[in-house]
Amino acid sequence: MSTMKDVANKAGVSIATVSNFLSGTKHVSPAVKEKIQQAIQELKYTPNRITKKGHRSISKTIAFIVTQLDCIFFPMVISGIQKVANENGYDITFYPTNYDGNLEKKYIHAIQSNNIAGVIIDTVISPSDTDYFHDLSKITLNGTPIPVVGIQEDLSSFGISSITLNSYQGGYMATEHLVQKGCKKIVCITGPLVSGWASARLKGYQDCLKKYNLPYNSSFYREGDCSLISGYQASQYLLANAIEFDGIFAQNDLMATGAIKSLKERGFRIPQDIKIVGYDNIFITSLLNPSITSVHIPKQRLGEEAATLLLKLIKAPNTQITKLELPLTLIERQTTNEQIKENWDLFSL
Repeated sequence: MSTMKDVANKAGVSIATVSNFLSGTKHVSPAVKEKIQQAIQELKYTPNRITKKGHRSISKTIAFIVTQLDCIFFPMVISGIQKVANENGYDITFYPTNYDGNLEKKYIHAIQSNNIAGVIIDTVISPSDTDYFHDLSKITLNGTPIPVVGIQEDLSSFGISSITLNSYQGGYMATEHLVQKGCKKIVCITGPLVSGWASARLKGYQDCLKKYNLPYNSSFYREGDCSLISGYQASQYLLANAIEFDGIFAQNDLMATGAIKSLKERGFRIPQDIKIVGYDNIFITSLLNPSITSVHIPKQRLGEEAATLLLKLIKAPNTQITKLELPLTLIERQTTNEQIKENWDLFSL
């Protein structure tokens, strides 16, 4: 059986640092936390959470299970979480899944062996896996419930409080804007369809085309991974396969940016020849040429609301299950309206 000393040796830190990480009583840097967490997982170390008085030690650490730490969308979400956590004396430890559902499940198991006060989760697992979400709503440490808050996806039907975004509405909104701008053949570059939000945005896009009697078949969308290169490659694929289009709905701004680069290389003018709508409204959307029309997500507020709700659940475990849906708005810029002037609008929070 592994010991705390084994974990410290493997992580290259002192036993005291491991203890601080597990107890949450002192600050440990994110880089060191990651090393300790990896060592704990590899050694399958299960810490003793019982004090001499027979009580669980009080944790001041919350876990954020996040799809991609290196995704440009998440810094503002994390900023919101950190703001609330720091104001209340809590630290954050990160568990990036990179859209791997099996890894997400492993993290949940690991969290149940660590001294974590609560969990914020951006899940990549389909709501059809009902057993997983019902179990997630009941995770405990030594019999004490660990509260969980979902972000983006609505998990309230499983007994998990959620700060949600209506991804279906956002996909519909983005597509309808292109329709209103005169587009007749609209394609979609999706995020990883394993994620509920990507599937919901795709369904919104499909239903909008259906409402306006516009052409659609399965060749009209291409799955990406939210990166610049995937947007570039998806656009190249559509062009190479002779898919005619005059509008693109890219399910995030990075993929929209990649698509713009690809189209410019082929000599297309934006928005005169092809109009584009992105999603998330990250800070670069107003700085590019052309600036990108985008569906705005209130990212910092998403993090703040999630952390505020989680701390409420930590302090009052019997709090009623809560669902809060944040508003989406469409910010029009030059990729759909050439008349709009560059204004360096940093409306990205």
